[in-house]
Amino acid sequence: MSLSLRCQRGFTTVTLMGVLMVGGLMVAAGVAAVEPDIKQSRQDLDNKQAYAAAEAGLNWYLYHLGQDNNFFVKCTNVPAPSTTEAAPVNQEWNGVGADPRKWRRLPDLDAAKYTTDENAQYTIELLPAKGFSTCQENNQQSMLDPATGTFRIRATGRVAKSAGG
Repeated sequence: MSLSLRCQRGFTTVTLMGVLMVGGLMVAAGVAAVEPDIKQSRQDLDNKQAYAAAEAGLNWYLYHLGQDNNFFVKCTNVPAPSTTEAAPVNQEWNGVGADPRKWRRLPDLDAAKYTTDENAQYTIELLPAKGFSTCQENNQQSMLDPATGTFRIRATGRVAKSAGG
């Protein structure tokens, strides 16, 4: 066998470079295909976390209502959850101007399983009965619907914008 037949003269390098180029193009095509969905996926996750935060707020209020049947008559004059935060109970906000509502951040989760960089928060708004513009402390009629005997609150959740979205 002659020396010229055994010498490949860079054939393996050319083949390897071609395979790497095709692989790189496939990766780039994959990233380009899913990139438009990243923002939509982040928004979907944020919406679900805000909904869960609103449910946490509702459960917080229901817990206190279970402890004290007249909790709703205290209006916004309810005990704070801790010494470092205000109670997240507010009069109804009409959505105009700066947001005056007090928000409560959800407690930190197990860092080994969850990330808490979303800063999910909730707030409660007291929705007065017909004929009243606000909840009036120690006045059940300001919150109770006389026809049904029910009262209404609005639990709202939100998630701070994350770096990924």
